[in-house]
Amino acid sequence: MVQLGWLKVVDAQSEPQAREGWEWIDRAAAYGLDQFAYLFGVESDGSAERTLLAGELDRLRRSADGGSASAQALLARFFFQDLGAGESDPAVYLKLARSAAAAGEKHAMRLLGQAYGHGWGVGKDRAAGLEWYRKGAAAGDSFCMMWLSQTLLQGKEVPADLPNGLRWLERSAEVGNYWALGDLAHLLDEGWYGLPRDPQRALVLKRRLAELGDTEAIGWLRFHSPEDAP
Repeated sequence: MVQLGWLKVVDAQSEPQAREGWEWIDRAAAYGLDQFAYLFGVESDGSAERTLLAGELDRLRRSADGGSASAQALLARFFFQDLGAGESDPAVYLKLARSAAAAGEKHAMRLLGQAYGHGWGVGKDRAAGLEWYRKGAAAGDSFCMMWLSQTLLQGKEVPADLPNGLRWLERSAEVGNYWALGDLAHLLDEGWYGLPRDPQRALVLKRRLAELGDTEAIGWLRFHSPEDAP
């Protein structure tokens, strides 16, 4: 899925086509297939995938230089993962991410939230990172929704806001984010952050997770509801 998305962004003839490529990348990430990291299907040096994608990188740069917000976001994302680390000045890629975010690219908003939140190529500024997460969540990015919800539920950088925190976590799960679905199931099962438990709703979510192959959910069902376990 990630490779297909990468190639669609590179070969896109229009911005809607490029955004379709990002949707494939997001689909992989949201279902846990790449452990949050946009590795583009590459896991080891010398692999056929690495050779293929290295050959596409110049084309991606040309697309980004041509003004494609989706390509700018993907090129910036590439730098901030291991594949692109050290090959250029991070300021160049942050500029690309800001340009893409200004054009409404939600994936760039997610990247800027991470960059400021973790100090990737820019001074660490959690307030700025949180504001980018807010913008990305409003634009429909499921990871921004999830990370914003965690901040609101934990009440670390901002005062705790349990209703809004729960609402953003639910929205992230509703649009298909595997990680948010798991967090929501745990929250409802155990009553995290002082919120009330909801065993019946937790059961529904655990079933969905089990259908996706989640081993923890399968084990939970075998213990709590054996008739629902695969």
